[in-house]
Amino acid sequence: MQIWTTGIYQDEIVITPHFTRTNNGQSIFSLQALTDCTYLKVPAGTFRDLSDQNQQIKKFGRAVVEKEFTRSLHFEVLFRSYTAKDRLLYFRANYPHLENIIPHTVIASFLGITPVSFSRLRNELARK
Repeated sequence: MQIWTTGIYQDEIVITPHFTRTNNGQSIFSLQALTDCTYLKVPAGTFRDLSDQNQQIKKFGRAVVEKEFTRSLHFEVLFRSYTAKDRLLYFRANYPHLENIIPHTVIASFLGITPVSFSRLRNELARK
């Protein structure tokens, strides 16, 4: 089974309903913590009930979904218009320090390239 990295999250972040989508009752996404983290898991039904009862929570939920939509759109543009080298430079600018902390196979998957291509790009950029 092939695994692709579709997002890298850091700092204080809310993982949106995007990750709770299912297909035939099966989750189509999984999450993996690559560094120590603390998380709070709120079942979708519970969050929906809270949103119905509290406008602040409803606004919060809407803001989270809007932020994820913007992130997703930006990510799609990045992959359609940037070269692999430009995607690596984007990664370095937006995820400083992670390149030396998380597995390079995860980063390569996130960038849409093979681990071998990732290694070559790193070497090319190091020579400059």
